[in-house]
Amino acid sequence: MVLLAALYLIALAMSFFSFFEDRKDVYTRCIFLAVVLLLWCVVAFRPIGSDADSLTYMFFYHDLGKEFIEISFVWIVALVHWLFDDVRWLFIIYAVLSVFLHAEGIRRLSPALLLSVLLWLSHYFIIQDFTQIRVAVSTGLFLIGLSFLAERRRLVFFFFIAGAIFAHYSALAYLPVLFFSNRKLGLKGRIFLAGSILFMYVLYFAGVDLIFSLPIPYLEVKIDDYERLRDSGMLGDTINVFNVVFLLRIFVFFYILVKYEYIVKYHTQITLLLKVYCCSLCSFLALSSLPIMAGRVSELFGIVEIVLFPMILCTIRPLAVGRGILVVFALGLLSLNLWYNDLINFI
Repeated sequence: MVLLAALYLIALAMSFFSFFEDRKDVYTRCIFLAVVLLLWCVVAFRPIGSDADSLTYMFFYHDLGKEFIEISFVWIVALVHWLFDDVRWLFIIYAVLSVFLHAEGIRRLSPALLLSVLLWLSHYFIIQDFTQIRVAVSTGLFLIGLSFLAERRRLVFFFFIAGAIFAHYSALAYLPVLFFSNRKLGLKGRIFLAGSILFMYVLYFAGVDLIFSLPIPYLEVKIDDYERLRDSGMLGDTINVFNVVFLLRIFVFFYILVKYEYIVKYHTQITLLLKVYCCSLCSFLALSSLPIMAGRVSELFGIVEIVLFPMILCTIRPLAVGRGILVVFALGLLSLNLWYNDLINFI
C-alpha cells in the first residue's frame, strides 16, 4: 500500500502545483526536477512483482533462452551480470533511460511542465515506465525526436527513431512519422484528420480488418501470437471502441481541430502532434480485433497526449478552469488504472 500512497501523493501534489506553474519560474523547474527524480526512484526500486512484467524480466535476466528480444536488452543484461550480478540494477538502468528521456521530451514540447507530468503519471508512466520498460525507452526517444522533426531536422529525428527501434522493435511503427510535416494545416487538412477517425469507425462497423493483410514479417509474427492467445481464450475477441476514456480522447482531438487556428499561434508544434495523435486513435480502431496489439500500438503514438492536451489551455478562460479539467481527467484516469484495470499489484 506504500506504493499506492506514493503514486497518489505525487499525483495530488502535481495537481495542486499545476494551478500555479509557470515554465519560466525557477520554482516550477525545481518542482519538475524533484518530481522526475522521485518518479525515477519509484520505478527503479519498486518491488519486483508489483507490475505485470517485472517477474518476466527477472526470468529473462537469469535465462534469456531463445526469446525474440532486442539486442539492446541482451547487452544491458550482460552489463548488469558483469558489473553487479543483481537484477535490481536492470530496473535501475531502464528507469534512468525511460524516466529521464520522457522528462526531456516534456521539457522540450510541453507548455505546462507539471500538468504534463501529471498526465504522464496517470497512464503512460504506469503502463510503460513502470511495466513495459523497453517500450518506455522507445517512446521517450520518440518524444524527444518529435521536437527535432517539428524543426524540420529529419535526420536527427531518424537517429532518434533508430535508437527507439534498438530499444524495442515495435518502434518500427514510428518510421512513417519521418514523412510527417509540421506545416500549418488548412481546412482540408483538418477535415482529413477528423475524417480519418470517422472512416475507421465505418470500417469497424463494416467488419473490415486491414491489419491482417499487411505483409510485414515482424508484424505477422506478432499477429500470429495474438491470434493463438485469442483462440485459446486467453484474450478477448474485441475491445470496446466506445469506452469513455477513448471517447474523451476523441473529443479533445476534435476540440483541438476546431480551435486549431487559435492554438497554432501559441504552439507551433501542434500540427505534428495532432498527426501523431491521429495515428494513435486510428490504430486503436483499426486493431480492435486484437486487443493487446490495439492498446500497445495506440499507446506508442498516444504518448504525445501528455504534451498535446496542455496546449488547449490557451483556449479556456479562466485558465484555472482548463487546468481543473485536465487535473480531473488525469486523476480519474490514474484511479481507473490503479483500481479497475489493476495495472499495479500492491504487494
